[in-house]
Amino acid sequence: MKLRCAASCGSCDMLDYSKRCPMPADRTPAVPPGTMDETFELALSAWPELQPRVISRDPWVMVFDSFLSLEEVDALLEHGEGRYTRSTASGGRKDDEFIPLTSEIRTSWTTWCDNKTCTEDPRIVAITDRVAKVSRVPPENFEFMQLLRYYECEHDRAADCQFYRRHHDTIPELVKMQPGPRVFTFFLYLSDVEAGGGTKFDGGHTIMPKAGRAVFWPATLARDPFVSDDRTHHEALPVLKGTKYAANFWIHQYDYVSAHNSGCTS
Repeated sequence: MKLRCAASCGSCDMLDYSKRCPMPADRTPAVPPGTMDETFELALSAWPELQPRVISRDPWVMVFDSFLSLEEVDALLEHGEGRYTRSTASGGRKDDEFIPLTSEIRTSWTTWCDNKTCTEDPRIVAITDRVAKVSRVPPENFEFMQLLRYYECEHDRAADCQFYRRHHDTIPELVKMQPGPRVFTFFLYLSDVEAGGGTKFDGGHTIMPKAGRAVFWPATLARDPFVSDDRTHHEALPVLKGTKYAANFWIHQYDYVSAHNSGCTS
């Protein structure tokens, strides 16, 4: 309210993000320059029970074929049930706020694990902690987990196809905001799909959905984790048979949760 009605509320100074949300002087990045390779190499060797395998090393794209238990998959599906709405994409910032846009490049349906019923579910806590251990980034640097649903269509050019065309997970404005840039994406598959629905990377690699599988990749450069790694553009291909359910964590350089709670992520 104070941002949208700044003049009438007498809060015009709050439209200046630098005044409303000053940068802490003593913060330390979760992913310092030159540490990404170590994170991925450790993930490959330290978690054999998750069945890790490398799809690409430059840039890194890593798959875990057994990241989630069936019970954890069921928990995520339960928390999404009946809550999905049309996905949006970032429309940049206006009047110092992000503007979500319904876009023809993104036609999936989305909800969020953003209430205590979900975030405090022990099964969800276990998933979050596992992502934190593998990524070596604390959970407070995570955005709320996003839950996704893609219905099937007859062919990949059908008008009712659900997809997310080629895109990147970085949002340039975040570099100068309290949470800092998204440095990693951790993407979880919650269903098998008989045809289509893969996650296709610019390098030509396509990972197919399988319940319990996860994909882990960087959004920024290893040598400078404040700069977007444009090699990790990717897309969610249309589902041709079945329903694709998925979830993802966007992982930031700095504390996202505190910034969100103080209104400094919008």
